[in-house]
Amino acid sequence: MIWDSISIKKIEDNDCDFFKKFSVKYSMVMFASLMKLSIFEKLSLEELEVYIKEKEKKSKIEMQEIEAIFLGMGLEIETSVLEEEREFSLKNIYNDQFKGKNILEIFEVISNIEEFISLFIIVEDILMKFLNNKGESTNKSSEIIENLIIFLKKENKKSKFLKEMKDKTYLKNFKDLKEIWSLLRKIRNLIAHSYGDMNEENIEVINKMIQKIISILDISTWLLLSNMDSLLNPFEGISERNDIINRPFFKEGYIIPFDSITCRFFRNFFIYFMESLNETFKN
Repeated sequence: MIWDSISIKKIEDNDCDFFKKFSVKYSMVMFASLMKLSIFEKLSLEELEVYIKEKEKKSKIEMQEIEAIFLGMGLEIETSVLEEEREFSLKNIYNDQFKGKNILEIFEVISNIEEFISLFIIVEDILMKFLNNKGESTNKSSEIIENLIIFLKKENKKSKFLKEMKDKTYLKNFKDLKEIWSLLRKIRNLIAHSYGDMNEENIEVINKMIQKIISILDISTWLLLSNMDSLLNPFEGISERNDIINRPFFKEGYIIPFDSITCRFFRNFFIYFMESLNETFKN
């Protein structure tokens, strides 16, 4: 699940409605993600700074024009914003965490975070609606996998779903599925509540969760990841060693270093999970 695939199973007439909806929304997310990345890859830092300055200038002119319209109507805009010195500076993102990184590397982390949270929300919403429509009352993200398992057992489709999942992923049983969903939820909550800003408790919990996911992988993937600068590297980061490849070091006050390998892994999981569910329930 670490290859850089963006494709999804081609839609057929007998596919489930929930999968058709997922396919459309997934395409929207990836369209935006790929469009931004393709533009950004061709853009130099100098060109970006010029664009920002022009955008700021245009914004200021627009504010002045709106003020003039209000004054012409005998009204006054009561705000100090028009008198303040304001700016948008790229210097703000070159903090300790991103020191020495180029602008594209920083953009990739931010883009990966946005892609992940968008896909998680889509899958979460579709699964909750699917389960509720089937009579399995599901109001929280934490209930989704447990209620899905209950429903699969009721419909006598547990074995079929597991077979579909095994054929496409590293997951061998429902315990593995629960583990990866718990990690996804933890990262989603971290991003949603603090834009990925880590504290001591989050660092400890996420490291333990990642180790559980890594233990599911086959040996060849494990060895491959051990040579990658990724959250899924089997070896935890060491703050004193920047000369070796291992898992990025988690530090309190830093945002979660969401690398492209991890983004691919989660993206592919979402795709294969929804495809497996579709194959299980399609006509």
